[in-house]
Amino acid sequence: MEQRLIDAVCKTHNLACGIFGNISDDLGALNIPELSPLVRMAYAYARRFAAAGLYVQGVFSHEQYMYICTVFFSYQVTTAKDACLRPGEDVPFQEEALKQAAELLITYDHRFNISFIKFFGTALYNQGTSFPVLPNGSSYEMAVNVIERQIAAYVNSSLSNNLQVAVTPPPHVTRNSSSGFYAGNTVRVDKIGYLVMAFLVGSFGVHKFYAGQVGYGIIYLLMCLTSFLVIPGLILMVCVWWEIIEALLAKTDEKGRITLKAGFINTRA
Repeated sequence: MEQRLIDAVCKTHNLACGIFGNISDDLGALNIPELSPLVRMAYAYARRFAAAGLYVQGVFSHEQYMYICTVFFSYQVTTAKDACLRPGEDVPFQEEALKQAAELLITYDHRFNISFIKFFGTALYNQGTSFPVLPNGSSYEMAVNVIERQIAAYVNSSLSNNLQVAVTPPPHVTRNSSSGFYAGNTVRVDKIGYLVMAFLVGSFGVHKFYAGQVGYGIIYLLMCLTSFLVIPGLILMVCVWWEIIEALLAKTDEKGRITLKAGFINTRA
């Protein structure tokens, strides 16, 4: 029988801060190494969602939320490797993981369907620090009401600008055009998040996956796995440090993001 996230989680917590806290602590009780790669990825989706909710509720700081996001992107790399995915299997893998996360989350609150999860993440990223954050001690319902209003505003804004809102970009990447991520386009990423991942796990290509540059991420991962041959390791080290320096010198927009060139294989949410 296929292992699913909903079967692994025991809903035992009932915290004063509400459902986002319950989700986070219920997930925190899991024995992660015992989970299959797909369920671990579903766990990462659900954990990031709960962290985003706690951030809006004022329970988590922005730094705590960004840390959970960093962990999420590292899971994208490690679970794909552990699942031995072949070319073209990564998107269905991520979609199934998101479905399993939504399958669990909707048991906590009927509003937490896949659309809610996707739009919340996208709206939170697009608005950055301008996304309304409540003071610590605010109720769970107040936080959900804020999130629903911001999702509605994001969808209405997208429709008014003739953007496709049925297929949204990942919450860490924005499209340069409505046609998606193609060679010659650019992507914008959070500067601090990109630098942290490049510095800590850049040799695994995590910062490339974070930026939606899947093709380059795969190349970096392959070079890391063959670094014992010396030359790939040296090339990888030079590339990562060059990108760290470039990112440090790059100017940010009003939301703290930098602009990068899109790669030759790029994510489409």
